[in-house]
Amino acid sequence: MKRLLSLFVVLALSPGLARAEPAACNGARALDPIDLYGTPHLKFDIVRKGQSIGAHEVRFDTQGSTLAVDVRTQIDVSILFVPVYSYDYQSREVWCADQLMSIRSTVNENGQKGETHAERPGYATNHWNIAALDKNQLFNTLTGRHNRIEIATSQDQLWFDQIGDHVPAQRFDVSGELQFTSWYDQQGRWLKLAFLDKRGTPIELICSNCRPPSLEGAVSS
Repeated sequence: MKRLLSLFVVLALSPGLARAEPAACNGARALDPIDLYGTPHLKFDIVRKGQSIGAHEVRFDTQGSTLAVDVRTQIDVSILFVPVYSYDYQSREVWCADQLMSIRSTVNENGQKGETHAERPGYATNHWNIAALDKNQLFNTLTGRHNRIEIATSQDQLWFDQIGDHVPAQRFDVSGELQFTSWYDQQGRWLKLAFLDKRGTPIELICSNCRPPSLEGAVSS
């Protein structure tokens, strides 16, 4: 179980993070994630071998053209009630209009702590914004480096208990210096993420509150 989620870069308010904001932001935002998702708070269950091992949350806060995105991942794994693995990841993105101005992240994995920070890094490995998959590299919020990626797309269907049926989704298989698969609905909302841990065991992040209006009727016939 050691370093279970070293690959979790393919990923709550963050009270431990500095809250640096741009001095001024006068541009217009083409994307409002709260309007897009229908909520300021996304929740994902983290699943390994059919068992929930933690939670991944994304919170949006808009102030005019400034957008703050707080991400938190918490994982706790026990065997016979004995804790064997813990992981706590937090990041804060600050956007001006549609440009990522800064990102800061912290991670505590089994007591080993790390931190990264970057100004104007492009797009990062937080998956709420589908526009990141139009790029050929992403800023790795764990290593502080950019990773080159390649993307293949296909159509897929996902089962959602919330609506009791399948939802059409676009699947993105990412390879290169990062390997993961993400699913988005037809409006570009993030629904699911899958990747392999160090032991080759599948890890899934599955949205638990994906019920924006367009999903209510977007079921297969």
